[in-house]
Amino acid sequence: MPKMLPLKKIIVYGGSKSQTGLATTKRFPKLNFEGKSETFEQIADIVIKKSALAVLPVWNSHVGEISEAGIADMVFEKGVKIQELWPGRIKFECIIRNGSKEKDIKKVISVFVARTQCSKFLKNKLFEEAKSTVKAYKTFCKDLKFNAVLCAPGQYESNKFIRCKEDVSNP
Repeated sequence: MPKMLPLKKIIVYGGSKSQTGLATTKRFPKLNFEGKSETFEQIADIVIKKSALAVLPVWNSHVGEISEAGIADMVFEKGVKIQELWPGRIKFECIIRNGSKEKDIKKVISVFVARTQCSKFLKNKLFEEAKSTVKAYKTFCKDLKFNAVLCAPGQYESNKFIRCKEDVSNP
């Protein structure tokens, strides 16, 4: 039997305010975890070379496998073990700037899976992909070329922006 190393840290892709972070907090409410800006590649490197547990998105009902996460390679080529899988509904809120209206939305930023998951809402709107909802929100805050951001519930600061729609995900 291989020697087990002590667990040093738990990383959740995108951190606590990401879709993955919210799903993790809901599933494991007492779990303390890290994860802010690591890429999928950086997380894979940490999991493979160090003693760490990572929570990564694996599958999206609108996109299929989230191949960018590299789960299949880690499991089948590197021997990383999956401890648990659980489903969770992903919900996207549409956030706009104070003083804006839904009819003003022309250019939207969000994580890549939102393109298909929120396709009905995004119809006739320009869409730009971000690596995570956290990065999309940060970009939206700084870049006025975006009229809206699709992000995880509770991710935005309510005094800066307006929740235009509570859930823009396709049924």
